[in-house]
Amino acid sequence: MKFKLSSKILFLGVIGLSGLIVGTVNVNAASFEDMKEHVEAGEGQVYNPISNEIMDEEKSLEYVQYIEEALEGSNSEEIPEEIQIEAFIETKSEESPQSNVDDMFPPILTRGTTPPTGTPRIVDDFVKPYESNPFSGSGWHFSGLRFTVRNVKLNPYFGIRAHLDSFKFFNGMHDVVAPVSNNFTYTVSNFRGTPFIGYFATWNPVTNSRYHIY
Repeated sequence: MKFKLSSKILFLGVIGLSGLIVGTVNVNAASFEDMKEHVEAGEGQVYNPISNEIMDEEKSLEYVQYIEEALEGSNSEEIPEEIQIEAFIETKSEESPQSNVDDMFPPILTRGTTPPTGTPRIVDDFVKPYESNPFSGSGWHFSGLRFTVRNVKLNPYFGIRAHLDSFKFFNGMHDVVAPVSNNFTYTVSNFRGTPFIGYFATWNPVTNSRYHIY
């Protein structure tokens, strides 16, 4: 087992994470309203890629409130990327409390198994979070599927979760470490309107570990 409480994202000009409890997911894909509902209920947290931290409850609430105030009076369901970045800047900690988890995952070697290349699954169509088959074994193991969204305006986030062992979620621009948790972590689903296509990987997985995504 690699770790349970820390997580890291390599921030390359993109944004966004947060979380919610599995049993309370009641929509097809991850919207801002999902995040807002569960952060306010104390059941989710927001990942800040600028300061490399999963923000605590107070900071997560500040993030949600900043976006709501910035959008006050707007009839659009879209959250402009500039507002999300401003929200992360305003709510980041001066010093990141996160430990560096790069050493938890060695460089990827694809001998014996390779990242998926098939047609991606559309998470907008999921009626509940997708649960992977169980993982076990040694070395790197990859998901057999790739994931993307159809409507980035309504679904600006992926909701990802790791069970029993940590996973990395790769979307082509940055990678997100999903720590073991009962909560989902949100990561942005697109960059300037172009949907990401993501897949999961884990190193020396604990037997029966799984990932979830919606």
